[in-house]
Amino acid sequence: YMQICVDAPVSYFVTNWADTPAYDEITTGLFRKVADFQQYHNIQMGFRTYKNLIPLIDEVAERVIVPIISEDQYDQLKSALKEGTLTTDESKLLHYVRKVLAKLAVYEAAVSLPILADRDGFRVISNTDAVDQRQYDSNLMTQAIQGIREHAERTGNVAKADLIDFLYSNADNYPLWKDSTSNKLNDQEDVYPAIVYGNGGVML
Repeated sequence: YMQICVDAPVSYFVTNWADTPAYDEITTGLFRKVADFQQYHNIQMGFRTYKNLIPLIDEVAERVIVPIISEDQYDQLKSALKEGTLTTDESKLLHYVRKVLAKLAVYEAAVSLPILADRDGFRVISNTDAVDQRQYDSNLMTQAIQGIREHAERTGNVAKADLIDFLYSNADNYPLWKDSTSNKLNDQEDVYPAIVYGNGGVML
């Protein structure tokens, strides 16, 4: 009887989660669930960490992704993902875009959120977490977080360069981008702006 009582609320939560506003809020954008993000950076499959990353992902999308792939292409990609109608070409583009979003969102998290290095990944913590800080050497933790930040910055800028190279190498497959002002071949007098995070990056 007790097991049934425990399972019933869990079953109700799982079944009805997709019908709640919170579900749409968490799955808005180019990552639909924690596992999507986990493929590109280890967050220990943490829902809280993923939820805290969402605003940072949106910020990186607006600041970095949209100028690179164009607003029309971004909106089309987001819509196709939400509707489950991604083409093969859109899936390929999504992979490159997600890699940039994940790495640069992690960079932002390491700068602005309380995080804890956890094995080969990290997780976002709060003041109410029962984390005994005495078991962690503060200098080692600072170095670990710095390492996460620097790695995310470096790999994020490389991923951004890979995304741009992919678009120019496959321009005919992405007409929304090809015909946009984001395609700098449409304006020979313009030079593509280098959007670089932190102190390093790739000259574009």
